[in-house]
Amino acid sequence: MATLAQPETQASSSTPENRDNDHTGSSHTTPLQHKSSVIARTDKDAIPIASAALAPCFADDPVMNWSLRRPDGTSLNNDPTFQQRFFNICMAFSYGGHASFVTVDGEWKCVGVMLPPGQKVGGLRGYLASWRDVLWCLWKAGWRISYYLLFVHDARYISQFHDAAFPRRRDVMEKGDYYYIYFLGTDVKARGQGLGSEFLKYAQEVATKAGKPIYLESSKERNKALYLRHGFEVVKEVVMGEGEVGRDGKVVVDGEQPKDGVTWWAMTWWPKGLGPDGSSG
Repeated sequence: MATLAQPETQASSSTPENRDNDHTGSSHTTPLQHKSSVIARTDKDAIPIASAALAPCFADDPVMNWSLRRPDGTSLNNDPTFQQRFFNICMAFSYGGHASFVTVDGEWKCVGVMLPPGQKVGGLRGYLASWRDVLWCLWKAGWRISYYLLFVHDARYISQFHDAAFPRRRDVMEKGDYYYIYFLGTDVKARGQGLGSEFLKYAQEVATKAGKPIYLESSKERNKALYLRHGFEVVKEVVMGEGEVGRDGKVVVDGEQPKDGVTWWAMTWWPKGLGPDGSSG
């Protein structure tokens, strides 16, 4: 597991501090109202740390398996080298959107990546931070997967999610006026310790202070259940690969298992007192 390039000093105050809109490339520690302390970084040096921590967490992710499937039925998501470089791109694109790379345990066993309101994944600085990995992954993936990732995935699925996420608040959707939890993952050996819940508490405190909703996507039932327990609501459900892949996103050989496809959920959370229709209460 990657460690911080420099030691961080954890604060002991119990007052949460919102530093998500700090785009100066600094790192900081955010004390919470609960037991843990959060380290949130926005600097470029956090990219490889977050990438190394998150890539193994998504080795069995259904959406990743489906999106990176090869014509022969295998998935590039099961290629550790490709997966790591692919996550380098994802984290660089997060950096391009001024994301906060957040750990709730100080050791990067649980990592959340959250974009502040008004920001989008990618951008020029995201490409500049990852162009070598982008070219390598496009070459390794081949034209079929590359075409899907570049032109089909977002247009077919993400656009549906965004349209459904804030149906009564078009201004929120169009301006991107919400926090976006782009990734959340916990090391296998550290699961079951409540670290994911700690991150969600942190994210909700930040969003509450800013008076903004949170948006995310979930590709596993157990993760969806976690978000539901923390007050998130499913606003859209789509099924990808029905008739071709199983629920794990892997191509199914006839007779092996049902070809139910991959289910993906878009979810939102609103601070108390701010309703999705713009009203209070």
